Amino acid sequence: MKRKYIGYLALFACATFLTTTSCSKFLDIVPDERPSEADAFRDPNSAKGYLYSCYAWIPNSRVGTSSIDLMTSDEVTTAFEHETFARFPRGQYTASSPVISYWDNLYKGIRQCYILIRNVDKVPGIDPQEAAQYKAEANFLIGFYHFLLVRMYGPVVIADQEFDVNAPSSEYPKRSTYDACVDFIIKKLDETAGQLPSVRAAD
Repeated sequence: MKRKYIGYLALFACATFLTTTSCSKFLDIVPDERPSEADAFRDPNSAKGYLYSCYAWIPNSRVGTSSIDLMTSDEVTTAFEHETFARFPRGQYTASSPVISYWDNLYKGIRQCYILIRNVDKVPGIDPQEAAQYKAEANFLIGFYHFLLVRMYGPVVIADQEFDVNAPSSEYPKRSTYDACVDFIIKKLDETAGQLPSVRAAD
């Protein structure tokens, strides 16, 4: 009787091992249809959606709990110690572990704008005038995002091109001077001022 139970136990353990192994192999599959950069520019509607996503990096200063513009000064007191902004008066942030950082998000937005500028002319069937406006809007956002960075952090790294994400740290660009940052922002905004319509037509 004892041997019978041991046999059942061994059989169960073997079946469990085989099932787990086969399940892990079955589940360890990369989906074939993952979205790619090419998908974002496969047709005019996709390109328009990508342009709209370039605007998504603009900070919403009205959202108090995740905004650095509100409720992060020293005079703010709160009973909600779990909220993100409550870490500011306690000094619980560092350069490597920031609280509500706009730095990374704004540079992501800038990179996304450069990707649009690089690809929008290749979109099949897109109207050349529409593509030109998309590029002008992206260029405006590049200037505007740099303005927000300078307003928040002072002199910053000027992203005047789409940097290689795999570049070694020795090739990382350094912060520019305050004057150089302001000149770059003015240049970008002046370039796009005459390229954008004064009133945007309804979609």
